[in-house]
Amino acid sequence: MKIASLAGDRRDWRRRMRAELLWIFLLKLAALTLLWLLFFSAADRAPPDGNSVSRQLGIVQPPASSRSVPAASMKEMTRG
Repeated sequence: MKIASLAGDRRDWRRRMRAELLWIFLLKLAALTLLWLLFFSAADRAPPDGNSVSRQLGIVQPPASSRSVPAASMKEMTRG
């Protein structure tokens, strides 16, 4: 009879372990969902504008004086 009860105990601890692992998994899933809702959801995001995107990407716009001048403006500047 002891052999039969040992086999039953073996199944019981596996069942308990499986149930405990399932609860731990569900708890972790709930915690990750809560963290995502608090910190990464769309409600907390501001719409990006050109300046913030270029700043994040490290794109530096050239100074205003080094920009090319249209041809019509160059003709006006040489007349005077």
